[in-house]
Amino acid sequence: MKYLLIVLCLSFSIYSFAAVENQVGQQKSLEDQLNSLQLPQNKLPQLISNEKLYAVQDRYVPLKMRLEIGPFVGQNFTSEGHLTTQVAGAWIQFHFTDKWGLQFTGTRASNQLNSSGKKLLEDRALIPDVDFLKYQMDLGLTFNTFYGKFRLVSDTVMYFDQYLLLGTGVSFLNNGPSPMLVGDAGFAFWPTKSFGVRVGLREQVYNENREGSKVKNFSMIGHLDISYLFGGKS
Repeated sequence: MKYLLIVLCLSFSIYSFAAVENQVGQQKSLEDQLNSLQLPQNKLPQLISNEKLYAVQDRYVPLKMRLEIGPFVGQNFTSEGHLTTQVAGAWIQFHFTDKWGLQFTGTRASNQLNSSGKKLLEDRALIPDVDFLKYQMDLGLTFNTFYGKFRLVSDTVMYFDQYLLLGTGVSFLNNGPSPMLVGDAGFAFWPTKSFGVRVGLREQVYNENREGSKVKNFSMIGHLDISYLFGGKS
């Protein structure tokens, strides 16, 4: 009986020791698994790509190989001192790409005596010596410098191009035609994929043939145009 108790005590001690060792081993194994899941700082898992991602948005209104036509209405802010001049006509532009285009513009001028011109006519019965403008035609190369958008309201966005134009043409004046250089800069807004609204300032340089002399004329015309785009997908 005495030996049996000793054997039982030894067996219980060995079993308890083995159970503790097994529990410690399982705990270490779990810690090793957790540590293996941890990533070194400033490093990505191998399954995650290190390539950079970019968001690219196509133009809302593509212009490449499309024809644009619209009326031209403008006010001459630098008319000769005795005249007020407005111009009206039409323009047509062919877009080779989204950046480059070729534009033809034809306008007719409307001239009226302003207050100083009327006073000169009424007080002295004199007509100002002005080689006033009748018609103009020009051809210019256009370039869209950048394309952007702005938000009108929370759910409405307006797209636009900022454009430049350089060209040459002819001004038909009261005393004959005169070669002309043209520069234009402004913004083309796109409310829809087919209609556009253009606001710009147009500089025109040509010679006036006055009595016995030629005078260089620098005309600054502010204009507002509405256009329609042909071709492309609506």
